Amino acid sequence: MKEELVETDVLCVGGWEAGYRVERTKALKESIMPPIIDKVKCNGCGICVNVCPQDVFFGSKRKQIPVISYPEECWHCNSCVLDCPEDAVRLRIPLTQMICYR
Repeated sequence: MKEELVETDVLCVGGWEAGYRVERTKALKESIMPPIIDKVKCNGCGICVNVCPQDVFFGSKRKQIPVISYPEECWHCNSCVLDCPEDAVRLRIPLTQMICYR
C-alpha cells in the first residue's frame, strides 16, 4: 500500500518511485491556482485582504496592491472577487473543482 505523497517526498531519488513522486509533485503544484490581481484596475483598498477567510494575502500593506503570500491556502470561495469594488480580482478554478452543466 502506497502512502500519500507530499511535495517534500521529491527529495528521494532513484528507481521508478522517484519518477512517480516528481510527477505527483508537479500535479500538486498545477492544482494551486491563486487569485489574479489586475494591477491596472486595483486601487489598493485592501477589501480582498480583509475578506479572505484563509489569509491568502497575508503581509499585504495598506494602500498597495495585495501580495498573494499563500496561494496553496486558497479555497476558491470567490469572496475576494465578489467584494472587489474595482473588479480587479479574478479567480482561476482548478479543473478538478469545476462542475460541468449541460
